[in-house]
Amino acid sequence: MTKISPKAEPDAGIRTLIAQIDTFRPSQRADEVVSPKHEAQPAFDLEELLSGGARVALGRLSDAQLDRLRRKIEVARKLYVAYRPNLSGPASTEPLSASGVNQLCAVMLLAALLRRDARFLNSAFKLMDGLSIPANVAIADDLISLAYASLDVVLPLEPSPL
Repeated sequence: MTKISPKAEPDAGIRTLIAQIDTFRPSQRADEVVSPKHEAQPAFDLEELLSGGARVALGRLSDAQLDRLRRKIEVARKLYVAYRPNLSGPASTEPLSASGVNQLCAVMLLAALLRRDARFLNSAFKLMDGLSIPANVAIADDLISLAYASLDVVLPLEPSPL
């Protein structure tokens, strides 16, 4: 399993953003339905993976798995609790919980910062825009703030040649 490694040692501002994303935990809303435990453990339980936080989830994902999850957001626009072992398709019809969507957003932000890769930042913003199922999932305000702060790091403005 290939682990993600940062391209360069992050500076103090980036380390602060990473620390804030790493400590992000969505609050459990009273109206959120808690997923029942699956009778048979699926091959890739996304909900369980995300329950440990963004840093833990990112550390457990291979590059290929992370990219497949990014593509689930970008192309399939559907997120489920569980997937087949190679993430080729869902192993459950149950949509990812609101908490799981928030944590996946944090994972995408962390990957964008560590890799300085705008594709992961774009996926985080797509989750925030509600373009993925389940629909109408509220993204935490502090996570949205962190995403906008990450824009300057991942996509720094370059001076105009004019």
